Amino acid sequence: MNTWMTPDEYPGLWTDVRCLGKDSHVTFTDDAAVVRTVSRLDFWGGNCLMLPRAPSSNEAAVALWRRSFADVPVRRILVQWEVPFGTVSGGGVGSDRIDVLTLRDPCVSPGREGHYAVVTDAAVFERIVQMTLQSQADGANGNRDDAYTRWQYSDYWRQMLSGRLKWYAGFNGDTLCCACGVKTVDGVARYVDVLTALGHRGQGWADGIVRFAAVKSLEEARLLVIAAEPDSSAGRVYRKIGFEAFSAQMSLSLNREAGEAG
Repeated sequence: MNTWMTPDEYPGLWTDVRCLGKDSHVTFTDDAAVVRTVSRLDFWGGNCLMLPRAPSSNEAAVALWRRSFADVPVRRILVQWEVPFGTVSGGGVGSDRIDVLTLRDPCVSPGREGHYAVVTDAAVFERIVQMTLQSQADGANGNRDDAYTRWQYSDYWRQMLSGRLKWYAGFNGDTLCCACGVKTVDGVARYVDVLTALGHRGQGWADGIVRFAAVKSLEEARLLVIAAEPDSSAGRVYRKIGFEAFSAQMSLSLNREAGEAG
């Protein structure tokens, strides 16, 4: 049973697991959570090992992963763990870090002017997909290709239809300027893919959509969770809104065949 991964201690990992689609399966032990998405082996976040504490070394992390995925032909090793913010500096075990920020205060002020709405129409959602693809073509989200994004967003749409995920969009007139998804489970909400359209960046749209989604989400959630690269402009936006750094989500990512850091 899941005895160690709680949203109050591991908000990053806990919400990552809850944002997985129906194709993913998670097995919990006292020492790890094994996430498998056999139908999509290039879904790194869906084929990984999550640990309740930092491994003693990269080699130890890889050994644990191989034991769990010996029978699955995943080409990428991914091991993740989460530690209190401020306890991790550069170097050490792991190669990547993302900051996990949280917000509990429902008193979020409005953002920039614009029309913000809950997305319910398939045509509007397709515009969000196109905005994402254009962002990737401009160099963002380099770990995803167009086919993968199409697959991922089709899963988002299925979750929306089942009521397990909501997407919000911001417009200037009829022009789509920004969007984000939010999934809420057991009173905890996690932001998914905060996006700003090319040509509308640096104008406060990301701030606006995150604020709008926060107000809506806190109608049913007690805790909001969002992730950002350390010292990123996105992180600065979230902190201005009121999010506070809670933890650091660390990961070790390796090529399975070559055994080299990636």
